[in-house]
Amino acid sequence: MAGMDWTAVVIVFFVVLMPVMLGFGIAAWAMVMKQRQLQLVLKERELLIEKGITDLPPLEVSLAEKKRNGYGNLKWGLVLVFVGAAAIITYFLSAPVVPMGDVSIESPGFLHFGTFTGAIGLALIAFHFIARAYQRQDAETERATAAGKDRA
Repeated sequence: MAGMDWTAVVIVFFVVLMPVMLGFGIAAWAMVMKQRQLQLVLKERELLIEKGITDLPPLEVSLAEKKRNGYGNLKWGLVLVFVGAAAIITYFLSAPVVPMGDVSIESPGFLHFGTFTGAIGLALIAFHFIARAYQRQDAETERATAAGKDRA
């Protein structure tokens, strides 16, 4: 390791790893705080019920129980397709390269990242439309079954 360029390692750490770790830390903190808030609300309701107050408003529906709009796969598919396209375009437009040690924009890893990300995005978009078709088919079957029961 005598001739290793530490500037590339430091750049990768601060540009790639640090934001990822920070993102996971913030997400974990948010989940812990949400759980703590739920525990406090439940404890407060328990104390009120012990005092004899039973006319309490219903609890809010948690995020897990909320009905989703069904466009998450389409949204993330489009995001990944455009991120992949941007990486591929950046790879092909990076003729004058500023080398960063052993890593440069001209390395084929950039092209592979763009292709892989775009492929995942296309798969999510395809999944969205396939799932929508099955949902429509299930809804039509349910309507037909309900109409048959109404006639009987």
